[in-house]
Amino acid sequence: MNSERKRCGDLLSELTDGNLDEQQFKELSNLLDRNEDLRAYSIEYLDTVALLNELKGSAPSPSSHLAIDLPSVDDNGTKHLDVAASPRGISKVPRRFEWTLLLLAVAILLIANLATMLYQQRKDHPQSVTNLANTETATESSSNISPHLVSMTACLWHADSSPKLKQSLRAGEVIELLAGIAEFEIANNYGHTARILVEGPASILAQRNQGLTIQHGLVTANSGDCLGEFRIGVPGGSVTFQASSSIGIDLSLSGSEIHTFEGTARFRRSASEGINDDSILIEKGESAKFLRSVNHDVVVSRGAADENLFASTRSMSFDQLRIPASYAEAVLESHPDIYWRFNSARHVTNLASKDQWNATLEGDVLWNRYGSNLVPEFGMSTDGSSIVLCNDRWPPKPLEDFSVEVWAKPSHYHNATMVALCESTPRDRRYGHAFMLEVSASYDKPDESLQQNRIRFLQRNPPGSYGGTSCFSKNVYKVRAWQHVVARKQAGVMELFINGKLAATERHEAALIPDMKIVVGQLYPRRQYERSFIGQLDEVAFYSHALSDEEIQKHFDAASSKRVERNEARTSSSADLL
Repeated sequence: MNSERKRCGDLLSELTDGNLDEQQFKELSNLLDRNEDLRAYSIEYLDTVALLNELKGSAPSPSSHLAIDLPSVDDNGTKHLDVAASPRGISKVPRRFEWTLLLLAVAILLIANLATMLYQQRKDHPQSVTNLANTETATESSSNISPHLVSMTACLWHADSSPKLKQSLRAGEVIELLAGIAEFEIANNYGHTARILVEGPASILAQRNQGLTIQHGLVTANSGDCLGEFRIGVPGGSVTFQASSSIGIDLSLSGSEIHTFEGTARFRRSASEGINDDSILIEKGESAKFLRSVNHDVVVSRGAADENLFASTRSMSFDQLRIPASYAEAVLESHPDIYWRFNSARHVTNLASKDQWNATLEGDVLWNRYGSNLVPEFGMSTDGSSIVLCNDRWPPKPLEDFSVEVWAKPSHYHNATMVALCESTPRDRRYGHAFMLEVSASYDKPDESLQQNRIRFLQRNPPGSYGGTSCFSKNVYKVRAWQHVVARKQAGVMELFINGKLAATERHEAALIPDMKIVVGQLYPRRQYERSFIGQLDEVAFYSHALSDEEIQKHFDAASSKRVERNEARTSSSADLL
């Protein structure tokens, strides 16, 4: 069976390249005549190729020296198909029409096979249409449920591809998700549905067969207790999974990975891929990584499934930040000008000096309780952005040395501002910035791979919308996990610390400009979505001096020890329940 499928794939590849000769066409016809699975595989293969070529604006030219007589079925259910060489060929027919004729011919060939099968079944097992309709056993059929978008989390779409909630996707529609998490619903041939979560940046193609093809991006898929299997198209083939399954797919430039968390998944290759097996099974708890070797063969590397690679499989509340009294004491011992801890009130009190630099929380946030610690989750409101604003300006004088500290948990990879110091009045609707602490995303830095999905520390003097010096973390930041971030300026050197460790350095001789407006949660001090941070922020502190390495490590250790103990306990408890 595997050898026949491979041969069928090779012949279909020759067909789409326009190299199929008369003998090969007869061979393909015989294969399709004998095997129902190959007929379904052929329709899917040709449909996908045709659709992708339409999107590229061209269609491959089938063999131009064949004249194809469409098949007929006589009263006995016997097929008649004549394939003969044509001296003149069909080279004058437009390519797109030529491709359509060929697809039509193959489709009618397949219909003829189906008609033969039904005719034979009717002779051997006569049964009325009424009896068939009343049969209670679930049967497979073509689903009329088209893929559609069911929910979004902070999604940013390409201008030309912005799908609507609950609206079916059109066959051939390409959707570019720049950032966020989009949840789609797909159906199988039994009409049962599964949920597909796609993390941006990603590219999604709606197929004619009511399915989805993911061209790149992170994907998680979940199915309930149902009949039949579900299919997701991927470069080089497809991934199928059945009832009660949970899988993850990572499609990147370096290779593709499939992870199975529950149930089973199977990768089915296309005919052109250089993999020895037609399909590869990935069991529960396993992963398979596909890499292309120097001779263009595909190498499969086995490993353990890792849910941490997929943000959508983790709850925002799993990694808990429980702040002990020792942490607040350690921060206050370092003499900050400003130390903000949040509670459910709109008024944010400066614990370092109650006389000034108090702030206001504007917009709706989602409150998360971790023990006695209340943490706001920004970017969850549909009624404008959520930001923290302070009416008092900081710093009171130019600073050669300074530090800014914050705990951050981004929901996903996106381009957003965590903390900013900007001018109090805009120029051409833009506020000039003297300082920013941000998370970046790949869509914002398409040509700068070392700046994608990094934490950014920026300083400008004079304040403005462009220029200045940026310091990017060496490693990508973690999503849905707490990170302790410190931006330190000392002796003309910008330094970025992540979780107590030095992550990046850059030189910037100029001092920090005084009398800046403080903004937490987005780029500008106004309630509009402008580089809004999506996630949780806590324990914000500003220092008019440079924290020492020992102080930074002490602050991180004071909070992280409790956090690690608590998360390990929760993981152990969950394991005990399984």
